[in-house]
Amino acid sequence: MSRAFVLFQLQIDDADGYREYEAADHIAMLKKFDGTFIGADAAAEVLEGQWPYRTALVEFPSKELAHAWFESEEYQAVAGLRHRSAKSNVVIISGV
Repeated sequence: MSRAFVLFQLQIDDADGYREYEAADHIAMLKKFDGTFIGADAAAEVLEGQWPYRTALVEFPSKELAHAWFESEEYQAVAGLRHRSAKSNVVIISGV
């Protein structure tokens, strides 16, 4: 079973609305699916190109668990807050 990472790229349009999303207990939701919050940065250090995104990275033991977390009722209930306050790209990256 290969580890999986969920990468979020966010362009926040409504800072107050996004703070509501951030206030959710993401750590507890992740633990239910063996997920680990790796990090987030509003101003990532750009080594090449341009990166105008707030970025977050989450790790799971497998793609199946990453999908289960993302599709869970609990996460989808707070994902609506993100949808209303930011443009998002969310991808799953296979671990090595």
